[in-house]
Amino acid sequence: MKIVYGICISAITVLGFYACKKGNNNDKSSPNLELNKSSTISQGEPVLFTLNAAAGSDVKWKVWPDTAVVINPNGNTASITFSRSGNFVVTATSGSSAERREVSVSNKVHSTTYDTTWHLVPLTGDELKIDPIKIDSNLWSGATSGVILSVRTKNNYHCLNNYIKYDTVFNASGYSIDFLGVKIPPDSACYAGEAKSYASIPFYPVADGTHPISIKLNGVVYNGSITQDNTGITFVWPYTSGITFTRLHLPK
Repeated sequence: MKIVYGICISAITVLGFYACKKGNNNDKSSPNLELNKSSTISQGEPVLFTLNAAAGSDVKWKVWPDTAVVINPNGNTASITFSRSGNFVVTATSGSSAERREVSVSNKVHSTTYDTTWHLVPLTGDELKIDPIKIDSNLWSGATSGVILSVRTKNNYHCLNNYIKYDTVFNASGYSIDFLGVKIPPDSACYAGEAKSYASIPFYPVADGTHPISIKLNGVVYNGSITQDNTGITFVWPYTSGITFTRLHLPK
């Protein structure tokens, strides 16, 4: 009889655990936390999240995992940009109440070619900080390795969904980036607020060996290199102002 009783208690415990787990998963997709996307989210695409029950409140925003994520908050709204693919949980906390939303980001990189009505603001007097992020090579068939450069401005610009416009040339001679300015949307497309501007620049593949990098900002060209070897990816970047890197080595 004791054995049967023990089995019943164990079964109830297991069922209770799974019921709680299921409930917690459902909490991650709260109807009170909305986003302005009904289709798949692309890498580098600003997405507007709104906590409906907290208009005018001080809301704290978090994303997990938080690697390669940029959050531009403005009260009960936030523009969030994901620089890599995968599944994420966005949490908005107002007072003692927390609402969560699960989102999935595809391997597709966001295209900005349609933004013809957005105007370009120069980066005069600004500085850029680059956070390099190593990406698993299985995302690109045949690629040795991949890196995303997550770029942020020092200054703030109008609209939470502004972004840095740039040109790139990647070839056998190396990598070249020219930062052209910040694209600001018209009022009809603006996510209200001010925020640092952002760009997500994929480097793939990064072949074995050392390759030169040149980056242009406000007419000044900064030169360095990127090396791929059996220890990982290493940047040589001698600058401490203008354009800086948050880290110079990405372990294999």
